[in-house]
Amino acid sequence: MKTTQRKNKGMTIAECVVSGGVMLMVIVMSFEVMVAGTKVSTKAANNSEANEESRSVLEQFTKDVNRSDAIISYIQVGARSLCSKNEAIVIRAPKFNNNGSVRPNEYEYIIYYSSGEARKQLIRQTISNIKGSWKSWSPKDVVVDDLLKVNFSYFRHTALSFDSQKNGYVLPYPLTDSVNPPQNRVSLLRLDAPWINLSTQGLKAIKANSNISLSCDLIKIVGQSPSSSPYVSIGVNPCTRKSPLSSASLANGVRLTLVTRNAKGSRNAGESELSTIVTLKNERN
Repeated sequence: MKTTQRKNKGMTIAECVVSGGVMLMVIVMSFEVMVAGTKVSTKAANNSEANEESRSVLEQFTKDVNRSDAIISYIQVGARSLCSKNEAIVIRAPKFNNNGSVRPNEYEYIIYYSSGEARKQLIRQTISNIKGSWKSWSPKDVVVDDLLKVNFSYFRHTALSFDSQKNGYVLPYPLTDSVNPPQNRVSLLRLDAPWINLSTQGLKAIKANSNISLSCDLIKIVGQSPSSSPYVSIGVNPCTRKSPLSSASLANGVRLTLVTRNAKGSRNAGESELSTIVTLKNERN
């Protein structure tokens, strides 16, 4: 009787190589997906952390501006010249007694400025002036350790009075089309005339409104009268002072834009771009 032998064949070398290659590709792809997921997660966490750090800076800045009575155009403190500009601001806050009354001729000057070149920092520093005498500088407080960009832009929000001689509302300085006005010029950002429910933003839109006419520093509005007061927001140069003898700028508000970074030296460094608009609460003429 003839017996038959059954042969069980294993994998050939070629099949082994192909199978191994497929498995290796799956492992590599899975690893890349895992690494990419980790990078995305790390980047998101760093972005969130950068946002939180920026928010705390903006909160401190808002408190400082709110309690101040002036944005300072220029002032000399010993050998140090202080001025407000695109990357720095000087604000003056009055000092108060425990009962809430203002102490005469006692101020705290608060300065925010960027420092460094390859790696910038945002510094906050203060100095007091008591009855004309300067006190010691506070230590430098690094409020942002890795600063990509900082910008201070200045504006004034105010009500205009009717000028019967010119039959209109006179701006403090002549108008310019530039959103970054030179000294002793202003840009018209917004105009509100409550008595005719008019609210217009941007110089182009204001010029296009048939109820408004502009000429140099004069605004005329349909239905204007001595008893009506339009509100305007005007962009100003921080070097434009309220008066030649004043150290205070014409500005009573500022917009701060911060672009910051954390996890320095990492490809997954978090970035944050935030801005805030703040006005003085204790402005003095």
